Amino acid sequence: MLCTEYGAFDVTCIGEVTPIEEVGLVACNGIDDNCDGVADTASQEKLNLIFAFDVSGSMIEEFPYVTAAIVETAPHYNSENVQLGLIVFPGEREGADRHLPYEIIPLAPYDTFVIHLEILDGLLQVLNSGYGGTQECSWDIPQTIVDGLVVQQPDTAPLYDSSARTVIVLFTDEPGQSYLPDENTEESMCVLLDETGVLLYTVTTSLYSRDYDNCGVVLELTSNAIQTAQQLAGITATVCQAL
Repeated sequence: MLCTEYGAFDVTCIGEVTPIEEVGLVACNGIDDNCDGVADTASQEKLNLIFAFDVSGSMIEEFPYVTAAIVETAPHYNSENVQLGLIVFPGEREGADRHLPYEIIPLAPYDTFVIHLEILDGLLQVLNSGYGGTQECSWDIPQTIVDGLVVQQPDTAPLYDSSARTVIVLFTDEPGQSYLPDENTEESMCVLLDETGVLLYTVTTSLYSRDYDNCGVVLELTSNAIQTAQQLAGITATVCQAL
């Protein structure tokens, strides 16, 4: 600081660095530019994290591992800025909307989400025995979320909110498939993700990883729930990279 001619200290320090808003190029530079105690605004932006779970017959042996991975991942996103939800796509069903995913847990804060998780494993077993099927609409998942085609529970908030960052975590053991009237491909799915800023994590077998790796993060579907959760804990870093 400098002493002024009036015998008082100036209000500024030579070379001082004052807080600045974490937007644009400084939003993801790894520095706490606004001095709020957290580096990077992007990791604190509004985030909707949607788990999309293939509950077709071939996945029944994977149910305990996937549900455990979701249970282990959720606490990493215990934040007032984050909402979590779960949809399932059981393949072919009787009646209307047979190829559309449907909502099991509506978007909710962590505390509400984990209450539903307590009954998730048993619920998925019932869903599998009652629906099953062989037509898993994995390439359609981003579009059904963005376009509001997911069969939702009454009086729940839309899964897609353009003011929030949407991240989809897709669990499947099948190749990419589409059953909408205008069939999706991996390429068309990637175009939608690019246009909307939606981020896709796909947890699948190494056999089908190439069906999902052109526009998202692909993780291997294994029985190691802790490892999967640790990898999914880095989603906020991917959000930064996407800005």
